[in-house]
Amino acid sequence: MPLVLLSTIIKKWMNCKNYRINMCLGINIYTFQHQK
Repeated sequence: MPLVLLSTIIKKWMNCKNYRINMCLGINIYTFQHQK
């Protein structure tokens, strides 16, 4: 997977002010990284 895409997702996650959205994206990123 392209690191640029992952970097963009992380940046959006870091900039997000909504805690619930942060949790959701955090879980999605964790799942995405451990799908292999």
